[in-house]
Amino acid sequence: RQQTWANLQTMLQHAKELNEAEELQRQADAVYTERRLLEEADPLRDIYRDIARLLRTAIRDAYSSLEKAYNQAVIDLEANEIWQRISRADKQSILEAEGIASLPTLDIEDDEALIRTLQETPLQHWKLRTAALVQQFNNAIIRAAKLLQPETQKIRLPSITLATEADVITWVDEIQKKLLEKVKNGPIVIS
Repeated sequence: RQQTWANLQTMLQHAKELNEAEELQRQADAVYTERRLLEEADPLRDIYRDIARLLRTAIRDAYSSLEKAYNQAVIDLEANEIWQRISRADKQSILEAEGIASLPTLDIEDDEALIRTLQETPLQHWKLRTAALVQQFNNAIIRAAKLLQPETQKIRLPSITLATEADVITWVDEIQKKLLEKVKNGPIVIS
C-alpha cells in the first residue's frame, strides 16, 4: 500500500486545481489521520480509482483542446501563400524545428503512464501548451518567408483597445508609419 499511497498523493497534488478533487483529498486525509491504511480492507481503492478517473478526464479534455487548436493551425498554415511556395522538405524541416511536425500521442491508460504524463505536463500547463501553438505556427510562416526572401523581418503589431473612430485613425497612421519604415529594409511578416 505504500506505493499506492505515494501514487495517490502524487495524483491528488496534480488534481488540486480541480474542484472535484477537494472531496477526494478530504477522504484521503481522513484515511491517513484515522490510521486506516493499516486496515485489512483497502481504504484507498475507491479514492484512487476516482482521482485517476478525474485526472484522465481532465487530461483528455485538455488534449482534445490542444488537438483542435493544432488541426486548425495546420489548416491555416496550409492555406498561407508563403507556405505553399516552399518545398515539402523545407516544410517538414521547419515543422520539426518548431516542434510542431505532429502532436505527441496521449498515453494515460495505466497509472504509471498517467503519472508520467502529469509529471511531463501538469494540468495547468495544457492551456499554455495550446496557446503556444499559435506562436509556433507563426514562427513557421516566418521561417518559410525567410527561405524565400532571407531579408524578411518579423513585425509584431501592438495589442490595443480602440474606442473611437479617432483612436482607429491614429493607430492606423502610427502602424502605417512603422510598416513603411520597416519595409525599406526588406519584406515584412506581421504576427
